[in-house]
Order: sequence, then C-alpha cells, then structure tokens
Amino acid sequence: MVHVTGTVKWFDGTKGFGFITLDDPYKEQAEGNDVFFHFETLKRAKVTSAHYGDALTFILGKNAKGWLAQKIVSHSSATPKGPEGPATAPREVPILVTVKFFNSDPKKNYGFLTPKDGGPDIFIHRSTLEESGFADLTEGEELLVMDYTTGFGDKRDQATRIVAP
Repeated sequence: MVHVTGTVKWFDGTKGFGFITLDDPYKEQAEGNDVFFHFETLKRAKVTSAHYGDALTFILGKNAKGWLAQKIVSHSSATPKGPEGPATAPREVPILVTVKFFNSDPKKNYGFLTPKDGGPDIFIHRSTLEESGFADLTEGEELLVMDYTTGFGDKRDQATRIVAP
C-alpha cells in the first residue's frame, strides 16, 4: 500500500463526499484525475469534516467508477485558498445572520444571508430550509447558521443547517 498526498478540492458535508487533487509527484498514479472520497472514509480516520485546501495523506485505490481514497492516513486543516485567490477563513459557528433575500421561485430556490458581524454573504438553498424545518424565509429575518460548507474561488460559503435564534 502506497501513501499519497493531496489537497481537498471540494467537500460537501450534506452530500457526504468530495474530491482531492493529488500533489504533483502523485498525479501520474491517478492518470491526472481527481480522487473521490466519502464522508465514511473521513469518519473512520476520526475526521469530522474537510474544507478546501486541507492536506490529506491517504491510500489511493480504484473501483469501477474511478479513483478513490480508500483510507485517510492523516489530515491537516488549511486556511482555504481558491483558484481565484483567498477564500474566507473558517468562521466560528453559530453565525448570527439576517436574511438578505430568498427567491422562492421553483426555478431559483436560493438566497443569501448577511452575517451580523460582517464578512461575505452566505449562500442558502431551499434544501437547507427544508432539512432545517423551515417553509420559507423573509427578508430581514434573523437566523443562526449552525453549519456550512466553505466556498472557494468565486464560490460563497453555503449554509447547510440553520435554526431560529
């Protein structure tokens, strides 16, 4: 078993999976492809989440769908940096926010939340409302963001769990 290293390209805690970009000396082993990893693989390594830019050492494997991290050997957090420059630093949760707007049109179903302490707006999707027990959001309404995924590059942080304050 060969240990390889890479950085988290993205991870969605709601979906439970993400992708790793291999470091240069190992890219050839995966034929230049990104490597899939599942939340269960993190969990077995006693890691609760992964964010863009986190460094991982893992055992590389392959199945019918492609390359995957079979076992995480080590994990170290990094301040996220996107392809377009620095993303926001990880935020402490809960985050007190105000609803900037929410578009309930079935073709849209998204909005933005403005943190009370400043910083960039946080994206929110209809699925997060439903999973958190909300039917809709009203402009100006206050909420607590209890969990989120870190944005990178031109992507914003995305709320994954909200509650009423």
